[in-house]
Amino acid sequence: ILYIYRNPKDVLVSFFHFSNWVARLKPSDTFESFMEMFLDGQVMGSRWFDHIRGWYEHRHDFNIQFMSYEDMKK
Repeated sequence: ILYIYRNPKDVLVSFFHFSNWVARLKPSDTFESFMEMFLDGQVMGSRWFDHIRGWYEHRHDFNIQFMSYEDMKK
């Protein structure tokens, strides 16, 4: 399994624009209000940090390569 995670700031900005573009997702008036919802896990997919932590705990398993997007680009 290759698990590539992104910087939380990049995820936040990308998800903010995506959620305001997709009609079925709840749009946000401001970036600041979206950031609060993102950090509280009130966006689609729940808390980003919980998801990352779940995979990070298995980073040393024999079949999981856990790396950041920036490291992959290098």
